[in-house]
Amino acid sequence: MIIYRTGYGEDSHAFNKIETSEDKVIKLVGVKIDSKWPFLANSDGDVVLHAFCRAIQSLTGKEILGQLADDLVLNGTKDSSYFTKLALQSLKAANSNLKNLLITQVSIQIEAKTPKLSPYFLSMRQNLQQLIEQEMAQKLSLEQIGISAMTGEGLTAYGQGLGVQVKVLVTVQSELEA
Repeated sequence: MIIYRTGYGEDSHAFNKIETSEDKVIKLVGVKIDSKWPFLANSDGDVVLHAFCRAIQSLTGKEILGQLADDLVLNGTKDSSYFTKLALQSLKAANSNLKNLLITQVSIQIEAKTPKLSPYFLSMRQNLQQLIEQEMAQKLSLEQIGISAMTGEGLTAYGQGLGVQVKVLVTVQSELEA
């Protein structure tokens, strides 16, 4: 019997509008994007990968972001793609009673006033596709990864330019072993 499950995750980071000595670059799915301000974050601040990790966590019940990520950052590991690999590995490991586990869809919604993100969507989708294919040993087409961005008409702090918020849905398919 084939079953489908959906995981939900979200994350947000404020911009560091005070510190001017840092690079004015943010990373989203590993893509470096010029920005007026960097993120306030202990890690590289990749808010999309953080939300993706939380969506995987909601499927597995295994915490990646939190104490484990904090410990990794304290030991010098700040690359969110590493956290993402750990989350995907936990997805594979946590589902031992399931076979043929596949990620079938990833939906990403970003709310931010700035920077303009649509020119980076393809690179972001390609990077996430590569991470999933490597860690899950599966093929995933770019059409199975959707990204949209909005300003929210300026009604929230993110739409007013104070930071970036991301919401992610991850759908997985598997066969339930009898």
